[in-house]
Order: sequence, then C-alpha cells, then structure tokens
Amino acid sequence: MSPGATPRLHEVSTRSTRATAARRLAQLGAAMVGLGVVATIVTLLPLLLDADPLPVVFYLLCFLAPLGLGVILLALWLRARDRKVPTSMT
Repeated sequence: MSPGATPRLHEVSTRSTRATAARRLAQLGAAMVGLGVVATIVTLLPLLLDADPLPVVFYLLCFLAPLGLGVILLALWLRARDRKVPTSMT
C-alpha cells in the first residue's frame, strides 16, 4: 500500500484486531503491576511491624510488578509497530 492510498477493509480490520489485543495485553500488564505492588506492600508490613514473616508465596507475588511492566512494554511495542506506515519499495 502506498503512503497516500486508502487502506483496504481487510487491513483495517486486522489492525483493529491487533490494536484490541494490544489493549487487552496492556490491561493485563496493568493488573499484574497492581497486584505486584499490593503484594510488595503486604510483604513489607511484617518487616515494619516486627511481626512474623509471610509465606514464600507473597514474596513470589512481588515479582508480578516487573513482569507486568514487561507485558505493558510489549503491548506498547506491538501498538507502535502496527501504527507504522509501510514504505513503498519503488
């Protein structure tokens, strides 16, 4: 497709499907970051209150925050890749 041409219906529907998938991926990443931040706060509370430490599961849930950030960055990369205008070879 040339830069000035109108996109075909199939290309538009494929782009919108990919955009929806990237949006859902970003929402999943945001939920992962939120859960990871809550788990981090809950994990730090016993250390601040001088209580018994929590089970290992809570410490593992803290890893969701950086993993969620990676998922968000992947979704942003996918959205940016879809928005690029293809250049013609001629």
